[in-house]
Amino acid sequence: MSWKMLGKAALTAGVLAAVVSAVPAGDCGMSCGGGSGCGDAYGSGCGDACGPTHVTRKVMVTEYVSQPYETTRTSYRTDYQTQTYTAYRTETQPQTYQATRTEMQPQAYTAYRTDMKAEKYTATRTDMVPETRTRQVTVTRCVPVTKPVSVTRTEYVPAEEERTITKRVCVPHQVTHMVSRTVDAGGHYECREVAAAPVSTGGGHRKGLFGGLLKHRKKHGGCDTCAPAAGCGSCDGGCGDACGAPAMTTTNVYVPNYVTTQVPVTTTENAWETVTEKVKVTVMRPVQKTETVNVTSHENISEPRNETYTVCVPREVSYEATRMVPVQVAYQATRMVCVTVPYTATRQVCVTVPYQATRQVAVCVPVTEKVTLSRMVPVQVEKEIVEAVGGGADCGTVVAATSGHGGHKRGGLLGKFRRGSGCCE
Repeated sequence: MSWKMLGKAALTAGVLAAVVSAVPAGDCGMSCGGGSGCGDAYGSGCGDACGPTHVTRKVMVTEYVSQPYETTRTSYRTDYQTQTYTAYRTETQPQTYQATRTEMQPQAYTAYRTDMKAEKYTATRTDMVPETRTRQVTVTRCVPVTKPVSVTRTEYVPAEEERTITKRVCVPHQVTHMVSRTVDAGGHYECREVAAAPVSTGGGHRKGLFGGLLKHRKKHGGCDTCAPAAGCGSCDGGCGDACGAPAMTTTNVYVPNYVTTQVPVTTTENAWETVTEKVKVTVMRPVQKTETVNVTSHENISEPRNETYTVCVPREVSYEATRMVPVQVAYQATRMVCVTVPYTATRQVCVTVPYQATRQVAVCVPVTEKVTLSRMVPVQVEKEIVEAVGGGADCGTVVAATSGHGGHKRGGLLGKFRRGSGCCE
């Protein structure tokens, strides 16, 4: 995109330079009134009205075009090669070694056991013999005792007293408010034309919304008669399709006259007020009274007395008894003992064994190749431009620029370029 914009900028600069160089330097001092200056410089282009003349110029413009070229570039690709290396694996092999094991073998030995043997001996025992004895003891009894006791107690006696209390009471008050009230201050009747109700075919009486009003229209004065339109029938007959419009009738309508006034209204409102009042209340007052009462209590009284009791007294008694005593006896016995016996055994051991193996190794290989690329090169191109010269205020304005290959019109800066301030000043 930047090469295209650079080419357009170079083309615009070349055309602008060619337009400036093609303008004559000494032509702007001539008049367009048929003088020799204007006619010689532009031929018949000025004329009487100083009209414009189109002149074609050829200019060289630099453009950038795409040019292919061949070059060499180096890229890298990944190849896989077979590589031989020494690897190791673990194998299991049998191995002979000297081991020992424990075996149980019988062994004869002299053992001793304990036997129980009966033996007679003189023993002593303690027997409990009952014996009667006398002793003096003190007995304590709990005896009730009644005594007169003076006690003081408090009794509450009702008494009436006068107290001053404050309470809130609801008191009604008369309050006057101004209220807006709308009343009819005397209306009047107006005559209005309304569409008549359709006439029934049976009795010919008028019915509908205004049928009752038409019967009493003479009571209020005015509108006693009906003024039929020209070409229509009477009021009773009504105007129908013969007149092309619905039948109209005149009726009295009451129009009220509403007046809003401020009217005082008295209402009763309740308000809370604090009132002080004396009232009699009954209270309980304490009164102390002293009196004598009989109180029964319990007292402990100790009394001595003799008593007989029986106790068991221990006594030592000898007697002949038999007992079992332990005796050590020797005898021949056989027992199993643990003996360590050597033997040759075989076991599997792990051995690391080297071997030759192959594997695929990734190798980065450079590759040189020829490629065709494009580059932008400047090229000088011949272009044709068309400019308008002649009389008028804008006789030096470039009208259009046309290339030698297609004749496309160019606007923008070239279409608005002016040469000086005009040749006819």
